[in-house]
Amino acid sequence: PNGTWLLQGGTLRGGDLDTRSSSLTVDSYRTNLLDDVTVQGDLLMPNRFSMIKVAGGLRVNGRVLMSGINAWLGFDGSQDIAAGTTIVASGSPTFFSAAVNSDITVTVQDGALIQGQSLIVFDGDAWAWPHRTLTFVNQGAMSVAAGGRIALDSAVAINEGSLEVLAGGTLALAQILTQRTPTAELRLIGGTVAAAATVDIQGGVTTGYGSITVLQPSLFRNGGILRPGGLGQPGRLSVQGDFAQVLGGRIEVELGGLIAGTEFDQIAVSGTAALTGVIRATLLGSFSPARTNAFDVLSCQSSIGDFAVYDLPPLGGGLSWTHGFSGTAPQRLVLAVQ
Repeated sequence: PNGTWLLQGGTLRGGDLDTRSSSLTVDSYRTNLLDDVTVQGDLLMPNRFSMIKVAGGLRVNGRVLMSGINAWLGFDGSQDIAAGTTIVASGSPTFFSAAVNSDITVTVQDGALIQGQSLIVFDGDAWAWPHRTLTFVNQGAMSVAAGGRIALDSAVAINEGSLEVLAGGTLALAQILTQRTPTAELRLIGGTVAAAATVDIQGGVTTGYGSITVLQPSLFRNGGILRPGGLGQPGRLSVQGDFAQVLGGRIEVELGGLIAGTEFDQIAVSGTAALTGVIRATLLGSFSPARTNAFDVLSCQSSIGDFAVYDLPPLGGGLSWTHGFSGTAPQRLVLAVQ
């Protein structure tokens, strides 16, 4: 159809709605139910309290533009955000919620994208008893915009896709975040993860520069690959709180010069670092370390244990590596050439 479609309350049930040559706009202060509907085109939520409730999955082969203040997407039971759907949450704030009268899961499927400037995900029945669990699973891509904020206020988070936080942005977590698949990635590009519970990396990659903040007694646990900076791009990753690397975990650092954070990678832990697993260092470009060169690749207030394996690059000219922690706080793990 041509023209403008305005949703002012009621239900759209079953079938396809093609809005590619028109527009579909959600009015204010009225709840609209999309029940097993596929929207071919964009869904506009520009008004204050534009409200959509979803049953049968959110399928929009276009964009859901949540630009209105307090624009709201509600999920009625376990739902999928389908591949091909892009949600741009730019209103201040915008909301996802779920009425959790049983344990439910909201899944961002592979091929779906959420871009958040100001987005809060919460349990719509947080005070109900007995308490149920809202689980938010990302199998697609989620991005916290530069200077933006996505807050998972009462949702357990599982990352099986791509999760990035851009410069000045914050991913705020009230419950545990688990990353558990080999292809998953948590990527900081100058952003911050602020967690009130454990960030548990069981697989995949954590990479970039920025900060991961965890409140004690929670911690940042690495059982995957931790790569500060990025491939070919040295950087500094800050952990505000405690850090633990478990068996199967690996830290990968790159050495391309003598300046920490810009020419070689560094991880700075403000609390205790409990260590095992592997640390691997590689040389960038034509950089060739000389005798007495030293690289403090990890710092912490105190340390427990040590890496089981130091995988360090070969050196020519009769040179060799040494490694060890300084004895005073803050402790520094130094890779040195002798």
